[in-house]
Amino acid sequence: MIHLPLLQLDRRYLYYTFVAGAHKILENQSEINNINVFRVSDKDTGTNLASTIRSVLDNIAPIGHIKLLQPTLPKLP
Repeated sequence: MIHLPLLQLDRRYLYYTFVAGAHKILENQSEINNINVFRVSDKDTGTNLASTIRSVLDNIAPIGHIKLLQPTLPKLP
């Protein structure tokens, strides 16, 4: 498979990619609560992450696009 450099990133694509991932977090909140990566085993990791994700979702929207600079490759001698 050939991978071409990303020259333009559509905000809508990025937005909907984030939303899809966010929905997976919200769907699996209780399972994430069982994963405890912090010292105190309070079983609220999923709840805290879901709360943060909901806040982000409430405050973002897809608008326009972002143009990235063309990557420059070093010239061979």
